[in-house]
Amino acid sequence: MKFPWNKAAEKVETLQVQIIEQKEVLENQIIEQRQQFDVKLHEAEELTLKAARNVFEDAVRNLSLQITPNYGSGVQQRAYQKSPGLNAVVSLLANTAASIPFYPQLPNGDDSPENDKVFDFLKLLTQEKKIQAYSYWMLKGEIFGFMEKLDFGINAGIQNITILHPDNIEVLITQTFPVTVAGFLYWDNVIGDKKFIDVEDMIFIKNFNPDPDVYQQVRGLPPPKVIEKILSRDSAGVDVSVAQLQNGGNPGVLYDKMPGYESGAMGKRQENFARFLNNRSNKGAPYFSQGEMGYIAIGSTLVDMDLVSLSAENLDIICNLYHISSTELNNKNASTMNNVTVHGKSLYTKGALPIVHALVDGINEQALIFVKTKSIIKPDTSDIPELQKDLKATADAMAAMPFVIPNDVFEKMGYKRKPDPMMDEVWIKSGYTLMEDALAVDPLQNTAGDYQQPVAPLKQAVK
Repeated sequence: MKFPWNKAAEKVETLQVQIIEQKEVLENQIIEQRQQFDVKLHEAEELTLKAARNVFEDAVRNLSLQITPNYGSGVQQRAYQKSPGLNAVVSLLANTAASIPFYPQLPNGDDSPENDKVFDFLKLLTQEKKIQAYSYWMLKGEIFGFMEKLDFGINAGIQNITILHPDNIEVLITQTFPVTVAGFLYWDNVIGDKKFIDVEDMIFIKNFNPDPDVYQQVRGLPPPKVIEKILSRDSAGVDVSVAQLQNGGNPGVLYDKMPGYESGAMGKRQENFARFLNNRSNKGAPYFSQGEMGYIAIGSTLVDMDLVSLSAENLDIICNLYHISSTELNNKNASTMNNVTVHGKSLYTKGALPIVHALVDGINEQALIFVKTKSIIKPDTSDIPELQKDLKATADAMAAMPFVIPNDVFEKMGYKRKPDPMMDEVWIKSGYTLMEDALAVDPLQNTAGDYQQPVAPLKQAVK
């Protein structure tokens, strides 16, 4: 027999079990929701931290000139793209320098063996890469060549060289004396990626920068920075000349002939007129006003500024910056036949070869140590007609000398020196002798007494 309180106890027990189960379900839900919340909170914190880090890094990049490009505003490359003079000079020098091949040799001057790995390395320096390197040198004052290497294996060494844009590179430096480069940081401005590059993986060549700030000195001085105003004047001159041709007519102003003005109308007209004149595209166009008009000419086309002669002057300044003559760029003001010949040689000796030697020195010092070679590379100018000696003049000069060293003659005429040691001796030409040898001859002795006595004439003179 069951008592009523037994049924009540069973219901209470059942309710307790249900409550416990519901409690466990609720606790599991709370734990799961808390985990999801923690995950979302962590993700939000990561995004916030990443955004803050990016803001901080951007601020550091903008403020710390010691590790970022000195002139990263893109002025030089925009000028290269828009200035015909700068583009012509830089492309001329870059292509001229890139046409000078490299050849390897041992430090003692002998030819490198055919199985030397330096020949495989030279294949990496393609024409395109050399043009990139020389162009960046002349526009940004720096060359950055990233070397991809294999440390082990039969193919160990440099596998590829990538010429990087200097504006994407930050130079990391030490804070001790003397200041040295500690590494590089490459920034991809498109996707925001970055990569640390060790000093041993980068060919870094820079132009001299005389800035007194030691942090500025680790970056090369871009040559176009020196003539920024000239480039701006050149661009403005082109804009003005184009506007004058498009607008036509003489520059002038149209004015109201009706007397009287509303309060402030004159000041507004002056502001509008000043705004009109400051727009280069309005050069040569008339200024319009209301009412009955009068016209006053305030100038004539190309009278206030001779843009043709100014353009030639700008080209001369750009050519002077890169140490070449504007005669190479069709400036016929002083292009005599002799000048053209001299300037053709100067294009190589003063313009192209200095930047070629800068790249060669950087490669010999920073790259060849990873090629496992004893060779060095040098520029080969033997096939450049402008740099060849006048062999006839050299031969004539050699022929006029009273003595000769055969090996020197071979070398000056473009041949290799001979291993015979006699070829390094001084040879006296026929008819010459040493003064000491002439003085060393003993005086003649008349031991027989047959040539110092007076000789009687064969016939007596007729008296």
